[in-house]
Amino acid sequence: MGLEDNPFAAGDDNPFAADEAWADRGDLEMMKADRFRRWLGATIDGLIPVIVALPVGFVLFGAMGDSASPDELEGMFYLAYFAGALPFMFVNWWLIVDRGQTLGKMAVGTRIVTEDGAPVDFVKGVIMRNWVITVVNMFCGFASFIDAVLIFGETKQCGHDMIAKTIVVEANQWNPYHS
Repeated sequence: MGLEDNPFAAGDDNPFAADEAWADRGDLEMMKADRFRRWLGATIDGLIPVIVALPVGFVLFGAMGDSASPDELEGMFYLAYFAGALPFMFVNWWLIVDRGQTLGKMAVGTRIVTEDGAPVDFVKGVIMRNWVITVVNMFCGFASFIDAVLIFGETKQCGHDMIAKTIVVEANQWNPYHS
């Protein structure tokens, strides 16, 4: 019995593929968010955990007193940052799956969709767009830089967009979520 005779073999059909495109590629191309708004949204997303972590840090540093060693202060810094960043990351991941937006994207009016205009799921919106670049960046410090610079290409997509096959559009022009 060969592999082609296996009754348990996976079929060639992709069960996650849409039956038809959600939107015309040309229309989506015109709805793509400009580079400045994408940068501003990413900057806001980067600043929020720091702003949340500051009060946590002040409390932790105040509790340590003046006798803390530099190593203890460094540990408290990381603890404060993660205490602020973790809830923010969970909120953003939920927002990405629910509406295709992070808090920064909501602030600047942009949204993540697939290249055919469909809503993103957890795999495309979070794992492929965020986690893959984070893991690659652990091994190559230039990965985030290369990821960001790719936005200046013809498609206006960062590396994480190319990996996940997503685009960022103007939120008020295209909303496949909850429709």
